[in-house]
Amino acid sequence: MSIATVLHHKGNAVIAVRPDTPARDAAQLLAGHGIGVLLVTDGAGRVLGLLSEADIVRAVAVRPRGVAGLDAAALMVRDPLTIGPEASIPAAIDLIAESDQRHLPVVDGAGALIGVLGLRDLVQHRHAANGGRLAAPRASMH
Repeated sequence: MSIATVLHHKGNAVIAVRPDTPARDAAQLLAGHGIGVLLVTDGAGRVLGLLSEADIVRAVAVRPRGVAGLDAAALMVRDPLTIGPEASIPAAIDLIAESDQRHLPVVDGAGALIGVLGLRDLVQHRHAANGGRLAAPRASMH
């Protein structure tokens, strides 16, 4: 089963922000959409980074002023690993296991963003491919 198949089932909606988005606004987007990660993109839609709930929590924990005055660029994981739609689920899970990322932006051959998948999405589809039941897609986006 390919990444394209997983995206077809899950959908390819993505919530993205610009690098200059205030951290507070990013946190509100995460909470408001019930998601764990935002993609940080440039004006052309190329992925520059990932900004997760954990990135924001870490900043709050170590900074006396929390995220006040910070933007997405200051907190994001830069140059995240990406994967193509033709890749397999095991390859994507291996990529996540070997990195600190829990989400993978899915990009086409030109580097254009076409979706994002989390570890949960991948594990659910691997489980279904092995005869398990596939859960209905979550209403929220990643």
